Amino acid sequence: MPGTRLVWAGAVAFFLIIVSWALYAALSGKNGALQEVDLKVYWDGGLIVRHVAPYYNPHYYDPLYGWGGTGKLALKFTYTPFAAIAFALISFIPLTALYSISVVVNIVTFTAAIWFTCYGLGYRDRRVRAAVILSGAKLPGITPFRFPGRSPPLLATQGTADTTNRPYYTDQFFALTPRPKFLLRLLGTGHLSPYTTHQPQLGIVERASIAFLQRYLDGDDRALARLRRAARVRGVSVLDARP
Repeated sequence: MPGTRLVWAGAVAFFLIIVSWALYAALSGKNGALQEVDLKVYWDGGLIVRHVAPYYNPHYYDPLYGWGGTGKLALKFTYTPFAAIAFALISFIPLTALYSISVVVNIVTFTAAIWFTCYGLGYRDRRVRAAVILSGAKLPGITPFRFPGRSPPLLATQGTADTTNRPYYTDQFFALTPRPKFLLRLLGTGHLSPYTTHQPQLGIVERASIAFLQRYLDGDDRALARLRRAARVRGVSVLDARP
């Protein structure tokens, strides 16, 4: 996850973009940010649906695609019939007022897109109180990856002979994750077998995962000792514990 400075820099840049775009829209009007072409075509489609109702049939080519648009542009409707039906109600709004509403809607949707993108990049969801990663994948992106200082406790497991997700990738995100964190290495095992059929590794993963969750979800202080006992089996598994 991006560090705190990057988050604040992104927030400031986003705020400046919104403010500058709103000012530009207010000052430039129809000749600038409030270009009327697409909005006008949708609005015209809604008008056509309203004016020919109840005879409008979306399966017919005419009149939706045969009527010219209103105003100086006179653009014919070029979108799907559903778009015209959806804009039938909006066509009751005067076009001048609709331009201003579109600015507000654009800002709101842009804000929502940035918000969900931040979650997609991996910003912490506080509902997640612990993470168990079984043979995790390669970290995305080409820039340095950072976790926040208060990340959920982590239990990562990795087969040392895994050729699907190589141990290097798990080592990489484990090194970047803040404490508390635990890395369970399953010696000589591959990608799926330790979590499906391969014993005693499957049992080790089960017992270690249960003890980890009991410690960090249930608050059982004695569960750490059970985690260490379950995960450290000579010749089979080793545990890197950093509580």
